[in-house]
Amino acid sequence: MDLADRFWAKVTKTPSCWLWTGAKVDGYGVIKVAGQTLYAHRVAHELLKGPIPEGKQIDHVCRNRACVRQDAEHCEAVTQQVNIARAVALRPKQTHCLRGHEYTEANTLRHRNGRACRACHNAKMRKRRRRERQRQS
Repeated sequence: MDLADRFWAKVTKTPSCWLWTGAKVDGYGVIKVAGQTLYAHRVAHELLKGPIPEGKQIDHVCRNRACVRQDAEHCEAVTQQVNIARAVALRPKQTHCLRGHEYTEANTLRHRNGRACRACHNAKMRKRRRRERQRQS
């Protein structure tokens, strides 16, 4: 099976985003190509538009990390400065974490780098403690 067939078999097209249904890392779709793990939104750009211009990154304008749609309102090749500026500008508007938990006063941990979801942090810590107990026994 060629790359395009493998790739599009893992995409669900909705009326807005084209969602990656394969493996994900931090919410971003990933696919193995020739033994290398590549981001799905970058592969989609190369399949549909050609090589990513030198010095550019693919910004998820729609803010959905699993989206691989290459329309201007979903993914766009921009410089790192533009990508970071957009992310910083939108950060206060985010109402939910990547796993869908709402940022409320009770569910938000604040730290010097910003904020984190308390529910996700607690789940991560429970998993870590479980692994440590298993190692000790």
